[in-house]
Amino acid sequence: MRKIIIIVLILIILSLFKYETKEVFKESYDIIYKKGEVGITFILESDINALLINNNDDENDLIILDYSNINKLINELKKFKIPKIKNLYNITPVIIKIDGIESSQIKPKNNIIELEYNSKKFCIYINDNNFEKKLISCDFIYMYKFNKNINLEFDNNTSIVFQNNNNQIPIKLQENLYQNWIDIYTINSYEYTTLKILKDGFDTIIIPIIK
Repeated sequence: MRKIIIIVLILIILSLFKYETKEVFKESYDIIYKKGEVGITFILESDINALLINNNDDENDLIILDYSNINKLINELKKFKIPKIKNLYNITPVIIKIDGIESSQIKPKNNIIELEYNSKKFCIYINDNNFEKKLISCDFIYMYKFNKNINLEFDNNTSIVFQNNNNQIPIKLQENLYQNWIDIYTINSYEYTTLKILKDGFDTIIIPIIK
């Protein structure tokens, strides 16, 4: 009888643990960063495409690439338990206001927005109507918006190319990337994806969203 009671108690504890895990993954996403580490988290939902950049617990930059409803975006940000947004950027001239912070426009140069953390370049590729071969020199690049007939070449420094599940890069380009040992990560709305840039390397964290 005592063994049965113990087994029942264990099953109850395990069921409670699974329930808490579901709630944590569904409602929040929090990563601990050591000093000097930078995290870039992809926020992808219906009509929302943004990048949350965290270089410590109190300073967060947000780059808004696309959104349809500002309130929906704000609600999505609550999952990440952001204490404060330091810099807010938008790729269009439209001014967005979140928590009293007004956005400023960030413009691509030669179709690329280039950011640098720990001496590594993270780039966002935006739209290209030029079909001439172009060399991309970035450690990490997010292929946000592009023409399906793009003709790109990546240098030896490129480690990862990120693509949106709803807008994947052409098969031929994917094959070239794999041949050059460049990883391709597909961003989905059912996963939280974070690129953590370290002083001496990088890490990619992917956590399924359990609903």
